[in-house]
Formats: sequence, C-alpha cells, structure tokens
Amino acid sequence: MKNIILVISSLLISTLFLELALRLYPNKFHAQYTYYRKNDTVGKIDTLQHVRDETRGFAYAPSQTASRQSACYDNQRIKINSHGFRDKEWPSVPLSFSIAAFGDSMIVGREVSEKQVVTNILGELLGARVLNLGVNSYAPRNAQKTYEFFVNSLRPKIVLFFAYLSNDVIQNFCPFSNKFDYGCGSIDENDKIVFSQIRPRDYVATVKPSGYLWKVGEALGHVSVLLHVVYEARKALASLTKTNGLFGSHIEIMNTAESKEWRAAWNVFGESIKRFRHSVEERGEKFILVLVPDNKINDSNLRSALLSSSGVWEMPDLDTKFPSERAESVAKELKVDYINLAVSFEKYKNHHQLAAPYFSYRCDGHWNPLGHFVAAQAIANFLIEKGYVDPPVLSDEQHSLSLKKTPKEILGSEAFSMIYDSGVYYPMLN
Repeated sequence: MKNIILVISSLLISTLFLELALRLYPNKFHAQYTYYRKNDTVGKIDTLQHVRDETRGFAYAPSQTASRQSACYDNQRIKINSHGFRDKEWPSVPLSFSIAAFGDSMIVGREVSEKQVVTNILGELLGARVLNLGVNSYAPRNAQKTYEFFVNSLRPKIVLFFAYLSNDVIQNFCPFSNKFDYGCGSIDENDKIVFSQIRPRDYVATVKPSGYLWKVGEALGHVSVLLHVVYEARKALASLTKTNGLFGSHIEIMNTAESKEWRAAWNVFGESIKRFRHSVEERGEKFILVLVPDNKINDSNLRSALLSSSGVWEMPDLDTKFPSERAESVAKELKVDYINLAVSFEKYKNHHQLAAPYFSYRCDGHWNPLGHFVAAQAIANFLIEKGYVDPPVLSDEQHSLSLKKTPKEILGSEAFSMIYDSGVYYPMLN
C-alpha cells in the first residue's frame, strides 16, 4: 500500500513540476496555451440531424430547426426546409429564372444567420431567387447527384458549384480520403479515372460528450498548460499516420513541389468538374465553378506558424495561393467558366488592412458574415460583367462601391467586436 501511495505521490509531484516548468520557461507552449485557452473550441456542438439517402449518400433531415455552437459563435436557429436544405421553401412550380448553388458547409453557413448566408445576399443583390442546395461534407459527386435529383423540379438557369478546394480535391481522391462513400475517384492500372459508387450511410450529428470524467477533463483542460501540450503532441502523432506526411493533406495541398499523387488528385478533381458541367449543360443550363480558398490563404505567416507549432525545422515549399491557382489551371484546361474568390478576398483584405481571423472565425475556418458578404458581392459582379444576369436596380458601380465599405460598416460595431476582438458571435442578434 505504501508503494502505491509513493508512486501516486511521485506522479503528482512530477506532474506539478512539469506544469510549473512549462509556465515559467518562456517557450512556445505557454504562448500557445494562452491563445488556445481564450479561443478553445472544446469540440463544436452541432444538433443538425442527417438521414441516409440512397442517391446522395446522406442528407439533412427535412423540416428541422437546429443549432451550432463553438467557442466563438452560438447560432441557435438553423432552419432546414421540407426538401432538406437550409433555404426558404421552394416554389411549387419552377421559376422563370433562378440560380441554384451547390456545395458543402461553406454555403450552408451554419455559423451565421439565414439572411447572412452567401446565397441569400446574392439573391438580394441580383433581385433573383438563388436556391441553396448545400450540405456539409458534400464532395463534387454528392453535389452532382443532388443536382440531377432536383433539376426537374427546379430548372435553374444558372448552376453555381462552390468548390472548397481543401476538402473537395482531397475527398474526391480515394488514396487521400477514407470516405469512399463519397464516390471518390482514382487512377486504375490503365491510367483511366474511375469513380466508386456513392454508398448510403448513417451520419451522426456532433454532440457534446457527457459524464463525470469528461467534465473533469474539460475543466482541467482550461487551466493546465501540460494537458494542452499533451493534446498538441497527440495531434502531431496522429498526423504522422496520414498519407501526406506530418502536416496532413490540408497543408500538403499548398506544396508547390507537386508529387505524382497530387497530380493524380487534381486530375480526378478536374474529371469530376467535367462530369458535373456536362450534366448541367446537356439540359441547356449554365455551369459556373466558384473556387473557394482555404482560410489559410490569408495567413502570410503560415510557414513560420507551422514551424513553431510542429517543432520541425524543414518545411515543404508552401504557397497558400497555390491551390486556387492550380484550380484555375484546371478550369482553363476544361474551358469552364469560373470565379476565384481568393482574388476578391485578397483585394478586400489588403484594401481594408483586415486582421485575423480575416473572413472566418478564430476557432473555425468557415466564413463569418463578412466572408459571406464579400463572396456574394464578388459573384454578383462576375455574373453581371459576364452578362449572365440582367443588371438589377443597382448599377455595376454601386455594386463595386459596396466592397469599399469597411468591415465595421458591413458588420456593425457590436458584431465586429464579437468576431475580431475575442468575443462570442450570436448570429440571432443580427
């Protein structure tokens, strides 16, 4: 018994000593802890319910109201219509003119109010109905199947596919993705691109764990630097098991020294876009590719930040702009009309000297209301300039002028402070 007490006492003393040492020694761990303690997500809580879908794999359960919370936003009202999308109810007969948007969580906008979602802002700018058929985690093949399932009842004139490159290129390529039920593609022994079948699956919503041990761990995580260091070490070890090295696919996609595997991944991505466009254009509708950059594209210090957080001394040749530029080359090769939102984001960020978290949240890479606003303005200007839509009451010049508004003018002082000054943003207040 004495030995057990001695061992436990030694472990406690050692733990306290390590905790004290990490607090006193001026290194990156304490700095990281100070930041993450203030911005800790402790897991996102999402009550959106999903259902199996024999065509698309999975979908939102229709006619539900859900919520999504994290350390930096709290959205208590996410309404899903009777067709299973975050959109107003659709008309019973197709409209004479409408635009349909497809994509993943970036256009669902679970982190903002319904009126702040990119599709609703775009509709207001153009004076047209913009239908939102986004579902979180959808890859290009899921989006195409969604279009083919609903096209006859909607008959949109323009189809926008929002390609979030950090997900879509990776999820779309079987060797990089463990989600084969997305209908990912690969290169067979004859150098041909083949796609797997989308397999229906049960999708479990993210809920906060319960229980005494979880509550104790959560409480300690907010006060212990040592536990934070252990958590970061566990993440680093987990990333070593990924296909693409220490930093994982979401960082390796920025590596300009493109490997054979990554070239194949981009080819498969291009093929999925080609098939989606063909499905749209054979029905006489216009297909437009919207390139959505990763939020890391705004971080000019990404390389140094990764060096600091990972502890390694050698880094691949990373360029945050590379994925968007690479996607542009794919679109040009396919002769697909596209808009690269990275250009508009970069221009707006530089003009207004926008600071982190830029167009997202400090604890979440999805767009904040400013990101949705700038994206909608850029797409509206693109569609007008290309002549795909008739100019609305507002002139081209007035549309352009709206992007000259400061972030505070667009968001309001209170919302700006919530998002950029380490508060919690409540979309229902806006």
